[in-house]
Amino acid sequence: MALLLKHPHGTMEWRYIYIPWYRVGTDYLFDADVEATCAHDTALLSTTEADRVYVSVNGGASYTVLPTDPTNGYDLGAFTAGQRKSYRFKVNIPSGTHREGTYGLVIGEGT
Repeated sequence: MALLLKHPHGTMEWRYIYIPWYRVGTDYLFDADVEATCAHDTALLSTTEADRVYVSVNGGASYTVLPTDPTNGYDLGAFTAGQRKSYRFKVNIPSGTHREGTYGLVIGEGT
C-alpha cells in the first residue's frame, strides 16, 4: 500500500493521532492529507468504529460518516504518483457509550 496519512502540508506520516481530552457528545476536528507514493485508480477510507468518525472533502462544510467495511469504504477517488489530497475529520462519541480506546482509520486500495 502506498497511501500515507500525513500532517497537513508536512512530510511527517501519522501513525496515530492522540486526543488528550474529549468532551462526550462534542466534535473533535482535525485536518490530514492523504499522499500517494504511486498511482492508484481508487482509494477507500474506512474506520474501525461505527458512527463515530466522519470525513469532509470540502473543509468541513459537510461530513460523511465513514463505513466500517474496508471493502466498501468511502471513495477518495484516483491518485497520481505524488498527489496529495486534504481532508477534515470529525470524531464524535455519543453520550452514554464507551469512550476509551483506539479508533482506526483504514486506507485501502479499491478493486
